[in-house]
Amino acid sequence: MFKPTYLNRYKPLALAVSACLLAACGGGGGGTASAPVTPAPTPTTPVTPTTPAPAPLPYTVMPMRAEANTLSVGGCDDSTSNTGLAFSNVSMAAGLCYEVATSSEDGIPARVAGGIAVHDINADGMLDVYVTHGRNTNGKLFTLGSGDNFSDVTESAGIAISATDHSTAFIDVDRDGLSDLLSLQEAEPWIQVYKNNGDGQFSEISESVDLSLSKAAYSVAAGDIDGDEDLDIFFAHWDPENEQSRWEFLFQNTGANSFADISDMVELEDFDANDTEAFADQFSFTPIFADINKDQLPDLLLAADWSTSQVLMNNGDNNFVDQTLPVVINDRAGMGATVADYDNDGDLDWFVSAIGDTREEFLTIGLFDGNRLYQNDGDGNFLNMTDYADVRQGYWAWGTCFADVNNDGYDDLLVVNGYNGWTEEQAQSGNFTQFISTPARLYINQKDGTFSEESEAMGIDHTYMGRGLACYDYDRDGDIDFLIANSGESPTLYRNDSAAEGKGFINIKLNGLPLNPSAVGAKIYVTAGELSMFKELQLGNHYVSQNPIEAHFGLDSATEIDEIRIVWPGLAAQETVITGVEANQFIQIDHPDLAD
Repeated sequence: MFKPTYLNRYKPLALAVSACLLAACGGGGGGTASAPVTPAPTPTTPVTPTTPAPAPLPYTVMPMRAEANTLSVGGCDDSTSNTGLAFSNVSMAAGLCYEVATSSEDGIPARVAGGIAVHDINADGMLDVYVTHGRNTNGKLFTLGSGDNFSDVTESAGIAISATDHSTAFIDVDRDGLSDLLSLQEAEPWIQVYKNNGDGQFSEISESVDLSLSKAAYSVAAGDIDGDEDLDIFFAHWDPENEQSRWEFLFQNTGANSFADISDMVELEDFDANDTEAFADQFSFTPIFADINKDQLPDLLLAADWSTSQVLMNNGDNNFVDQTLPVVINDRAGMGATVADYDNDGDLDWFVSAIGDTREEFLTIGLFDGNRLYQNDGDGNFLNMTDYADVRQGYWAWGTCFADVNNDGYDDLLVVNGYNGWTEEQAQSGNFTQFISTPARLYINQKDGTFSEESEAMGIDHTYMGRGLACYDYDRDGDIDFLIANSGESPTLYRNDSAAEGKGFINIKLNGLPLNPSAVGAKIYVTAGELSMFKELQLGNHYVSQNPIEAHFGLDSATEIDEIRIVWPGLAAQETVITGVEANQFIQIDHPDLAD
């Protein structure tokens, strides 16, 4: 059988190649060589480059209103005088004008009470409010609707207050991630706790929560004092007539609905540290947990009446040590308070509102010598910068807040006031007439450590008996509005129409760990161009009031944020850094341990 050799197998191919070579080289007869034939390229389908999917943003962008707030201007007295100014009173159109009952029998606590607590109770993205009025009317819960107006849902939400309430706070006491409602009252039971059911409904759980009081409380503050990730609670107790025990101030969170009274761990003014059964005068009005020395432990700043304001440093073992220097901390009638980095140097400063004589010549030398601004030196020590900053006058001042109303990157300062006595006899005496209709003070930050008083020019014409207040972006349009609680009156809402016109902002909300879902105590640093700003998230502030737990930063002309740096609460001081964030957004950022 024939077996093909290697050559035999490829002989036809070899002959074909030889013929091709002869033709190309002119061989086989000396004729003219023909031009080589270039084979036509094989058609190919063009390849479309694949665009990689964009990386997910390290934050969540929340809805921002697309249209302007069009509520008509007008307060509860039908005033429309502010049309065209930076702020407009829109209380009437917002649904906040109603009758508040008063009585000549109203007691001392009722006459100095009245506050605002702000929280999104039903997770619809709208900020709802609880308003207390003092006097003889129980508080009201309002939900905010899409038309920028409020609806009274107190009864339908299941809220039934037993005694006139001084103030409220939204705090998650049962550890289900939803902020519950604490109502502080002028008589027994003194406190009621309502569980947030998550659907806009509340259920009373007072009997199952270890927060019992036997005396009237005013402002409340919450913070993680011991680094165990949950929120502990401090109540302020002011009583000008009776001495009181040293208990029922500081409650340590020990579990769901569980708290232990550890008030003896706080070196409060006039109490003997070695005698837990002793009674003493106590005039505390406004507590604020704030980390003033940057050791990740919240310290306690306590604004108090009768020259008893205190700086109480957290030493890390649940003890709060009195480090007040009377030569510096010398406000004589501390009422409200607010904490912020007003000078943008990276630490927390403290403003205390107090009584200021209406006779300017006596303001610095008389008994009623006004507010105080305490500047932090960076190590938790304070300097009295009141007169340099020019913020002493507040009349009979109560609620106050730091907030950047013009979005220039520097916090401004609002102070509300008013007083006619704490009994009907005093009210009829005429001794306090000069304090009845004094105007609120709006101090605009001049970026050099000083402020300029501009309330009238900017449309803040408030002369009611102001008490607590909230300073926040109620209509989510990128600027700060004011909601003021009034003693014996319905609240007043000032909408910011143009104070921040043409300037950017960023609003930051944090999602913390389960035991501290709003990340109370977190520090947020924002850098945008030449601006370097810092805020700490706090629960409780101002005076018998609570802002929403979020941070609003004005960005001036910046269109992009260079860096957001978050130092999360807790001794581990975990950090999140985000760069290149577009301005003019509401964003939410998750704790790194919440990542999938």
